[in-house]
Amino acid sequence: MTAAARAAVVMAIGALLLLLSACGDDAPVPAPTPTPDASTDTAADGVAPSAGEFPTTLADQLQATLDASFEAVDTPGVAIGVRHPNGSWWSSGAGFANTADGEAATAEHGFRVGSITKTMTSATVLLLAQDGLVDLDSPLDDYVDGFSLGPAVTLRALLTHSSGVFNYTDDYAFIGYSTEPWTPTQIIDWALEHDWEFAPGEGSKYSNTNFYLLGMVIEAVAGKPYHEVVRERLLEPEGLSRTFLDEFEAESTPRATGYVVTSDVSGGIDMRWAWAAGGMVSTVADLCHWLQRVFREDVLAEARRDDMLARHVLPDGTTTVYGLGVQHLSRAGVRLVGHTGSTMGFKGEAFVHRESGACVAVVTNNFVSDQTELTRPVWQVLKDTLGLE
Repeated sequence: MTAAARAAVVMAIGALLLLLSACGDDAPVPAPTPTPDASTDTAADGVAPSAGEFPTTLADQLQATLDASFEAVDTPGVAIGVRHPNGSWWSSGAGFANTADGEAATAEHGFRVGSITKTMTSATVLLLAQDGLVDLDSPLDDYVDGFSLGPAVTLRALLTHSSGVFNYTDDYAFIGYSTEPWTPTQIIDWALEHDWEFAPGEGSKYSNTNFYLLGMVIEAVAGKPYHEVVRERLLEPEGLSRTFLDEFEAESTPRATGYVVTSDVSGGIDMRWAWAAGGMVSTVADLCHWLQRVFREDVLAEARRDDMLARHVLPDGTTTVYGLGVQHLSRAGVRLVGHTGSTMGFKGEAFVHRESGACVAVVTNNFVSDQTELTRPVWQVLKDTLGLE
């Protein structure tokens, strides 16, 4: 991408960030494209072989839901994966991974997953705590030098978004800087030039800056780069062979191209600006396998897993929707845990129903798409079919 083209993309993204709710309404959307990876009885790399057979009728319902919902999602391409409570797997795709050459989007493609990365950063911190290397209720200053944020900015406060530290992506000027490979320290210094949102521990506001600081904790304690620690502690042991940190690791799966409406923005931003807060690329199969393992199985000891999932309570008694790097929400009235994700050119979400193990992961390659136009009806189908609550 030329300097002029990159500047044009950056200007377009900046304007679109300010006008998110109004963007993309008139963008042409390609028709759903049948994809060869649609599967009812096999799983992609990273997911254990099916424990049962995916019901044919349910697979047909899900494909029909994808076909009917695709246009409303408003994206060049989408991939979806659904894990049945019996352990079987279904996946499909629609539209284009790359509009320039007409490459079909499939569940085999890697998509930037944005803040779903936070579940991995959080789990890595919790593993360090499990090993006695960090204390969640100790200040960040005990582990990372140079910021002096005070005793109330604990690791737990960062994990629950109750630190009060300014979210650097709330200042859209970051778009102008993010074409350059700033270091985490530089990004934190810039964020700390802004006023605090509230006194540490006294409120709750989502802040990507919190997870940059946690990435720095991981590096300081482990003595290795963040991506190496996450790979050693999570990606390799869990068989997440198609998940990698953008800008830092080699690509391990074919990648979809990212767009803002119809503009290719894949090369417009240096993804070091996402890093521990949102820098992972993954597939829908890896995402559902990961959520199953971390929220329902034994990635963490039971007490640590319960700690991760417990919703944070503010001093005034308000219960937030956030645990330790995990979101609680509902789709079609079904209570779920997982995370949404949004980053340059991409948007999506991955959530699991803990009681049954049902999981839905949906990723798109348009920053201003609305993946809930697909996830809501899909969870409705699963609710009606499986009796989920």
